[in-house]
Amino acid sequence: GGLFHGIGFTPYAGVTYAYSSFTQRFGGGIPGFGVDFQYDTRLRNNAWGLMFGGQVMKPVRNTPVMLRAGLTGQVDFNRVRGSDSLDFTGFGSQTMQVSNNDTTFSYTANAGVTVGARAPIRFDIDFFGGGIGNTPVVTRDGVGPSRVELERSDYFGGMLRTTFTF
Repeated sequence: GGLFHGIGFTPYAGVTYAYSSFTQRFGGGIPGFGVDFQYDTRLRNNAWGLMFGGQVMKPVRNTPVMLRAGLTGQVDFNRVRGSDSLDFTGFGSQTMQVSNNDTTFSYTANAGVTVGARAPIRFDIDFFGGGIGNTPVVTRDGVGPSRVELERSDYFGGMLRTTFTF
């Protein structure tokens, strides 16, 4: 057995659906003019996706330790709808509808170690990171109407887990 002896691979694929809502309020005052303003944004995103990926597992010989690593990708078909309002002192409220249908890509990479993979008590430590491709952002340039775009949000984290089997 060489380096690749005992390596396992688990591929996976699936269909996903996610609903998310986004609310944002932003306001302030203009010094010297005695006027206040407030933006009020409300968005909804329905996202259907195709998810695919795999996990590689490698037991460490003569130990209760298993190493793991994986990669997951997802293509999302997004339908974002909502409103963007501006309330300006003395002018009342102005509301416009915003929408965007876009295809985005998200991914997650992970690595971890399991101690006691076949024991009644198991300990895991995992690290992960990736990017979510369908974070809604409203752009206001002061010239044209507000528009909603989908941008990437990066994330990373870690997890400790203990599992008891009985």
